[in-house]
Amino acid sequence: MGKDFSRNLGVPYNFVLFLGLTIAAMITASVVVVVGSISYIGLIVPNVVAMFKGDRIRGTLVDTALFGAVFVLACDMIGRVVIAPYELPIELIVGIIGSILFIGLLLYRLKNGRKAVRLQGAGTSGCSCAVSGLDGGDKQ
Repeated sequence: MGKDFSRNLGVPYNFVLFLGLTIAAMITASVVVVVGSISYIGLIVPNVVAMFKGDRIRGTLVDTALFGAVFVLACDMIGRVVIAPYELPIELIVGIIGSILFIGLLLYRLKNGRKAVRLQGAGTSGCSCAVSGLDGGDKQ
């Protein structure tokens, strides 16, 4: 709620801010040490899911996790198949595909703004039909 509000409550703002940043940095460092650095996952996956599902974090959290897992799995499979007896690092494949997707996202957002992608075969939902039926009113 801000520095003034927290100080009025008696919370040491600078200490809590420092503690929160330290904890976040340690968690991030431990994840990178254990998993390794896979670029573009946190940049590409949430934006692609948000383009199709919207920006509601509650409605897209599971979809983002599943799409991230599928994206990494697909990149791993591509890395194993490209030069068959050998294996390419997953960071290389994710970096190549991620940079292509990122450029595509940038070009799409420059052209269309933050509009969501609508699939052609999806049809209309019941809610939009009900709302459009209310718009008819008494036009003469």
